Amino acid sequence: MPTRRTPEEFAQDRKEHLTGRLIRVKDVGQRGAFYWRCEAATLRPEGQYPKVLVLERWRLERIEGEPLHPGTEQVGDVVYRFGYYTVARNGRWWWGQSALMVRAEELEPLLAKARAEGTLLT
Repeated sequence: MPTRRTPEEFAQDRKEHLTGRLIRVKDVGQRGAFYWRCEAATLRPEGQYPKVLVLERWRLERIEGEPLHPGTEQVGDVVYRFGYYTVARNGRWWWGQSALMVRAEELEPLLAKARAEGTLLT
């Protein structure tokens, strides 16, 4: 089994990996693609579990092809993505495969940290 980093170590490493990353997202019509860059990410270990909560800010850099619904996304748009990493059965950190479910007492500190770090712009 791999040596597991602490949630704090993993959060720091993953933040460095995410910031500046460019991803390609297929359009639902499969004839276009959107290119999003991660401008900022806030990661915060959750108190009770080996889980790291994530709030990312992504900006649309370019659109290629023919989106199914043209004009719904514009270059320069900013979106936020919530997620989490957890430790899988093999002992490795893994992106959560479902929507983020978090207790209120864990969400507010994540939002406060994201505001303080400049990830959340409002």
